[in-house]
Amino acid sequence: MTKKNMKLVAGMALGAALVLPGTSAKADQDGQLMHGFADAGWGMGGANAPARKRQRSFFVGSLDLYINPDLGQNVKFLSEVNIDPGTSDGAVAVDTERLQVGYVFNNHLTGWVGRFHTPIGFWNTAYHHGAQLQTSVYKPKFIDFEDKYGVLPVHTVGLWLTGSTAVGSGKVGYDFYIGNGSHITSDTTAWGSTFQTTEMNIISDDNDNMAVGGKLSYSFTGGSLDGLVVGAHYLQEQVPVDSGATDHSGTAATGTIDFQTIGGYVVYDANNVEFISEFYQFSNKDALTTGATAQKSHAYFAQLGYMFGESLIPFARYEKAAFNQADPYFALQTNGGSYTRQAVGFRYNLSEKTCVKVEGLHTDVTDVNPGNTGGAYDEIRTQYAIRF
Repeated sequence: MTKKNMKLVAGMALGAALVLPGTSAKADQDGQLMHGFADAGWGMGGANAPARKRQRSFFVGSLDLYINPDLGQNVKFLSEVNIDPGTSDGAVAVDTERLQVGYVFNNHLTGWVGRFHTPIGFWNTAYHHGAQLQTSVYKPKFIDFEDKYGVLPVHTVGLWLTGSTAVGSGKVGYDFYIGNGSHITSDTTAWGSTFQTTEMNIISDDNDNMAVGGKLSYSFTGGSLDGLVVGAHYLQEQVPVDSGATDHSGTAATGTIDFQTIGGYVVYDANNVEFISEFYQFSNKDALTTGATAQKSHAYFAQLGYMFGESLIPFARYEKAAFNQADPYFALQTNGGSYTRQAVGFRYNLSEKTCVKVEGLHTDVTDVNPGNTGGAYDEIRTQYAIRF
């Protein structure tokens, strides 16, 4: 990713900028401009890889479309619709990933209501669903999207207040949000596998306990620390377990889990260096049992890249999740097993809006969860990604 693109997504992380430019006067006359992302590629995986990733196969990624109309000085709107190839050949899944209606109160505060990417960590609100924005093909496994069987509530339906203000030689960014909590659900895929994962509540919540979270960051500008961003995040909610979910033995599982995570992140983008690291500490417990013990878990990743010239960026990433299997929040999810992953690869920018990527990964899953037998596997992925 070019330095120009990194500064673009850093602005998105503070919630003050939207990935794409607003519409022009011509757009008001001729119709609303639409922007988006698309990608395609080839890949293969080892015998223990998830079923869809084993064969030597070409693939079509998602077509991600943005609409960001000009509604005046204070009123904002953003719609992101993702058209995904789905879980079987010929199937197409259409999902409204973001639908946000906002109001700019002043230069330091904007309010949004609707469906948005949870302001947790850096990656989730910086790169969104646009493959061309991020350097790697894959995002870190434990922060993947819910429909890709990630284990965190990375989307929220609710109210989000976001902004920034100058402090010293840098800028403080802040986010606060409340919304519907998630639930753990069971999904049978087109190739016969059953997955259990988190899922947001879009229409209404499962209970009256709202998800509450926030994020605070500081961006250094000027001097020897120019390009450095440090931040902290927090999220708590109650997560019910759907009646269709099962535990390790296949027995039906029910209940409600008090979910809580706190952590931080460090991002550096200067002097041709691109560094992103995030850390999460979890403390979850049975919400229906008085005096229940909180189960501790943690996860983190660090990715480092270096740009040669204006086009070539080799990178490497290490990620690790130590998920306590006495915690039903992780034990009930297919990808809730502890694991380590190493990824190496490179990105080559063909132009400002197009790139090709090659990535090799080694993943070692150390816990057995429903639908997941564990074990180590290797993958190789290529991707041709564009934005328009």
